Amino acid sequence: MIDVLIALDEPLLRLGIQAAVEEAQDCRVVGSVEAPVDVEKEVAERRPHVLVLDVHFQRRDRELIPRLVETYEGVKVLVVVEHSDEECSLRALLSDPKAARFSEDALEHLDECCLTSLRSSARGCVSRTADPQGLLHAIRTVAAGEIAASPWLSAVLSPGGSGEEKEGPAPISARELEVIGLVADGLGNKQIARELGIREQTVKNHLANIMQKLGVRSRLELGLHAVRQHLRSPNRD
Repeated sequence: MIDVLIALDEPLLRLGIQAAVEEAQDCRVVGSVEAPVDVEKEVAERRPHVLVLDVHFQRRDRELIPRLVETYEGVKVLVVVEHSDEECSLRALLSDPKAARFSEDALEHLDECCLTSLRSSARGCVSRTADPQGLLHAIRTVAAGEIAASPWLSAVLSPGGSGEEKEGPAPISARELEVIGLVADGLGNKQIARELGIREQTVKNHLANIMQKLGVRSRLELGLHAVRQHLRSPNRD
């Protein structure tokens, strides 16, 4: 039986996750927390196998996850994040051996909370919009000692992929990331220029830099790669 402690500040989401966990035959809820200040106390008292933690709590205290993992052996942290499937697909570019790094501002542009959580010793991330089966799969995966997150994490968490400086092309900027997303949306250079409020020549310059960094030979190849990864601009509906 997997003991689960839920720490979320949104009442409806907290109740929804609790209901999903209680429906599973191999999981049970041992407690519920709605304020960050109560998390450590409840973990100490309940000793859950999995702590389902609101990313908002982690943002308020960047040392919370490392402190919990170090203090309470056996507790696995699953962070509930806000990123979308499209944003995870963008990060999948990191798994390409030819792919460039993302700059810090680009990572923030994509909502870096999942990266930050995993680098802080969390064992997985799950979206706030995940269905019950997806949530339970993440809980079971984390409880088994494995990483519950999107495939791009194999690159991020592998040696040399932890965010440390390495040789190679300059990292992709947040602006270049926007251009990639708009290419995936099927926009031409003029449309991208209008969308971003920049000159068409600037768009061409961005595309040339992006193609060099990602190791693709043409704008068409970049577009096909983006479509295969289901990439869309993070700022477009």
